[in-house]
Amino acid sequence: MELNDWIEKIRQARVRLIANRQADSLKIAQDILALVQYRVQSTGTNYLNAAFAPYSQQRAGQRQQRGRQTNYVDFTDTGQMWRSIAPRVSANTESATEVVIDARDAFNQQKLDKALIQPRGNARGNILMLSQDDIDDLTAAHGQRILNYLQ
Repeated sequence: MELNDWIEKIRQARVRLIANRQADSLKIAQDILALVQYRVQSTGTNYLNAAFAPYSQQRAGQRQQRGRQTNYVDFTDTGQMWRSIAPRVSANTESATEVVIDARDAFNQQKLDKALIQPRGNARGNILMLSQDDIDDLTAAHGQRILNYLQ
C-alpha cells in the first residue's frame, strides 16, 4: 500500500471513529458496568479486591430469612437496583463524549447513592469504582476497538 493510501485509510478511520464515538463510549461504559457488577455480586469485593464490610447481624438475619446469601455483601436483594443502573451520554462535543452511569429512576438512584457515597462509619465505599484488573481489561478492549477501525 502506498503512503497516500495509508493516509486516506487513516482519514477514513478518523471519520468513523468520530461518527461512532458516542455509541462506542456507551459500549465501553456497559462493559465497565458489567465487570463491576459481576465482581461485586459474585465475590463481594471492592475496587481494591478487598471484601466489603460484612452485613450487620440484623441485616444478615433478614437476608437469611428471605433465602439470600450472607457470606459477603453483594449489594443485591431483589436485583432491582442493578437492573436499573445504565450508562447514558451526559455530554457530547466534537472532541469528547462524557458518559455517566446512574439509575433510571429516583428510587433506585437513592439506593445507588447510598452505595456510592462513603458515609461516616461505612467501610464499603463506592461500589462502582474500577479495580486495576478492570481498568487493564477495558484499556485492552478499547485499544482493540480502535485497531478495528484501521483494518
